[in-house]
Amino acid sequence: HFFAVLRQILKCRPEVSGLQTVENAKVPLMRFRFSGISVDLTYAQLPVLDAVQAINTSSPQYLRRLDSRSWKSLSGVRVNEQIVQLVPDQEKFQVLLRCIKLWARRRGLHCHLLGFFAGIHLAILAAYVCQRFPNATANGLFTMFFEIFAHWPWHIPVDLHGQQTNCTRSDGCLMPIVMPCSPPELCASNMTEGTFRKIREELMRGFVLTKV
Repeated sequence: HFFAVLRQILKCRPEVSGLQTVENAKVPLMRFRFSGISVDLTYAQLPVLDAVQAINTSSPQYLRRLDSRSWKSLSGVRVNEQIVQLVPDQEKFQVLLRCIKLWARRRGLHCHLLGFFAGIHLAILAAYVCQRFPNATANGLFTMFFEIFAHWPWHIPVDLHGQQTNCTRSDGCLMPIVMPCSPPELCASNMTEGTFRKIREELMRGFVLTKV
């Protein structure tokens, strides 16, 4: 029903263009532009009869009864809620994240399908920097982003809770980044040795340029 009924509704809206459905992905979604703004719309089936009232997406009451696709669809929402609670200054975090996303797009690193960063990867990395330097300015945080991750030992996962997570390169975790939700799990990644090398080169380039 999600891909049939809602898709038909969206097709009739003049604000919607470029409507695509990706039904067989790990996280099924609709991708379109609404008044020129790119939207990735996911779907989760919750075990409730009435979704009018606010639902706590982190509540075990709902999570333990979700199917695997709905679980993955809600991961982004749950992670975003956790990040907001974990960063010391939301405004600085938002500024830093916008800067990092702009850098990633300009350097060709912001494309999850091609093995580079997804938005969630960049959000967690930005939040980590904000946690480490709560009193830094936005400019200072941007500089520290490159200083930290250009030299990060990537056999160690980036974790906003500071916990140890079992993840090795043999597991395919070239750049392990832990989602701050319960239970903890690694961000999905299509990264290859080639894209991993490119990302590290660009991080080092950013470090050199911002260090001056």
